[in-house]
Amino acid sequence: MYDDAINDYQRAKELEDTQRTQDGLQRAQKLLKQSQKRDYYKILGVKRNARKKEINKAYRKLAMEWHPDKHEGEEKKKAEKMFMDIAAAKEVLTDPDMRQKFDNGEDPLDPEEQQQRQQWGNPFGFNPFGSGGGGHHFKFHFN
Repeated sequence: MYDDAINDYQRAKELEDTQRTQDGLQRAQKLLKQSQKRDYYKILGVKRNARKKEINKAYRKLAMEWHPDKHEGEEKKKAEKMFMDIAAAKEVLTDPDMRQKFDNGEDPLDPEEQQQRQQWGNPFGFNPFGSGGGGHHFKFHFN
């Protein structure tokens, strides 16, 4: 589906290289990439506008069902993977910053994606405003 859209936009770009075709191509590529990633909402079976209480409830139910200690053999390996995915989904969806990143098309738990973002986002390769090993992190929340 997205492959067809990408091909159409690439052909359109060859014929007429406009901002509109470039934007459409980038959007189709982003949607294709998102479709190939884990969908934390789908893993927990909650809607995109689910509140923290609903997310925690879904997490508890699925964690009980897929806990590896309740399964044996090959089923245990599947349960271990599901249990890890369920925990990751809860972690992302209950943290407002991580959830915002995920909703914007970024997987906050994908180390490869985070590394790329850091390389492109900071030309120095380090945080020049970092605390020099003090380990203190500050968050400002403005109303």
